[in-house]
Parts: sequence; C-alpha cells; structure tokens
Amino acid sequence: MRFVEVAIKVPLPRTFDYKIDEQLISPSAPIMPGMRVLVPFGNQKKVAVVLALKTHTDVPENKIKEVTEVIDQTPILSSQHLELLSFTARYYCYPLGETIHIALPGALRQGENPDKTSINMISLTEKGAKVPSLKAKTQLNLLKQLAQSGKSSITELKALGFSKKTIDALIDKELITQSIEHDNQWQSVAPTVGTKPVLNKEQAVACTTINQSVGFKSFLLEGVTGSGKTEVYIDAIQNCILTGRRAIVLVPEIALTHQIIARLASRFPNKVAVLHSGLRPGERFDQWWKIKSGEYPIVVG
Repeated sequence: MRFVEVAIKVPLPRTFDYKIDEQLISPSAPIMPGMRVLVPFGNQKKVAVVLALKTHTDVPENKIKEVTEVIDQTPILSSQHLELLSFTARYYCYPLGETIHIALPGALRQGENPDKTSINMISLTEKGAKVPSLKAKTQLNLLKQLAQSGKSSITELKALGFSKKTIDALIDKELITQSIEHDNQWQSVAPTVGTKPVLNKEQAVACTTINQSVGFKSFLLEGVTGSGKTEVYIDAIQNCILTGRRAIVLVPEIALTHQIIARLASRFPNKVAVLHSGLRPGERFDQWWKIKSGEYPIVVG
C-alpha cells in the first residue's frame, strides 16, 4: 500500500497522511510531490498538495482515509518551490498548508485545471507601428511602450498604469490589436538586462556587500529619499538574474507599484511580473503561471 503526505489549508502546524488507490495513478503520469489531490477532511473535501510519497505511515489502518482524486498530471509546484514554501512557513511560524494555499492563485486553490488559462495579448498594428502623433498623451505613451517592449499582456500594461479605456481607444483606432495566447505557448527566454548607470562610492560598497553574500541574509539600507537606494536594489536584482536566480520586490502599497515597475521594466524589458490585490482573479492567474513557467524572473508585489 502506498501513502502520500499532504499539506492542507487548515490552521494546524502539521501535515497529513492519506492512502492512495493504485487505480487513481496513471502509468504515464505517476503521482509526484507538488501535485494536487482531493482528500476527505472531516465532512468536507479539500484540495491538498502532495509533499512526499511514503511506503508506511504512523496513522492506524482503521483511521487513515483515501485520496479521492488526483487532480494534476504533472506537478504545479517544483521541489524548489516546496522547499521555499517550507522555509517560509518555518521562518514566519505559519502552518505549511496555509502558506502553500496563499502561494497559489484562486483557480488552483479550487482545484481547477491550469491548462484552461489564457492571456489577452496586445501588439501594434502596422499602422500603430509608425507611432502617429496623438493628442492623448497616455495613448501615445502606450504606443511607445509597445514599440519598445513588443507584444505585452493587458495585465502588464495595466500594471504600468495604462487603463482599459486607453487600450480600447487604440483598438478602435486600429493602432493596436488584441489576441489570445494559451499557457502552453509560453516559452522561457534567457533574461536580458539594460545598461545600468555608474554607481557612486556608497552605492558601490552596498552593492558589493550584498552581491558577495552567500545564503539567506538580510540587509538594511540607510538613506534619505532620493539618495539612490532603489539603484542598489536594482543592482542586486541584476546580479540575481545574471547568476540564474530570480528576485521578488515588495513595495509597501499598491500606489507605488507603477513607479517601481516602470523603473524595473526599463532595465529588464518583458521580465517583470506584478501581483497585488488590485488584479482580477484571471489576471493574477496569468501572472502566476508565467512566473512559474520562468518567463518572468522578477516579481513586484
């Protein structure tokens, strides 16, 4: 008999074991850590995430319950993701099941199939590529943004401060066009970085200290507004990207995201994702899935 250890969204600092019927497991898609399963919990059915496969359990045979359904064919969370989430749960003294639940977009929390997701993409038409003169400054800025970045999702453009009204107006003028892409068309692209400014002495010392550190460490930058702290953050992010890692940038409030995203997007074109409470569920899902796929190595939240 085989068992799985799973994490469930309950306010308890523990995991749970379930037995699994071999008939639920496809030979071509064996159950693996990071996959979602549906399990009975009390008088409810809950979505759980598999943490490990086991050949034995300490739960008495007359008390252990069976997995109801295997939701995924492949893991939605990699071993690295699970390791990071386990560290996060320990670091913040928070239940692992609830930590994983927070890390997933709403559709995946509810057991939906991630292959159903699609993205609305915006690109310039031949007419729009000529960047005509427009009286509306925001419309002109949007055309310039697309000319620089190429095809972008509506979510990305909204994150940069462009409203649906501006986007619709340019579609009506046939300067931009909208298309649908599905998640299986997304491809990981090697990150590129723009030219960075010359750092002053204090910035250079801070960047060297941060970039030469090994393992998990925290640093506090001291400086008044306008002293160049953001450039230190960006340099540290660039170092992460160039060494094959990723970066998360946290801002204290949604109102500040447009400013930092614009700054980062100019240095890391098409490599910046945004996650915040102002996004609709579908937009959050799109961003999450592109982050997971490796297309976006930088996340602002």
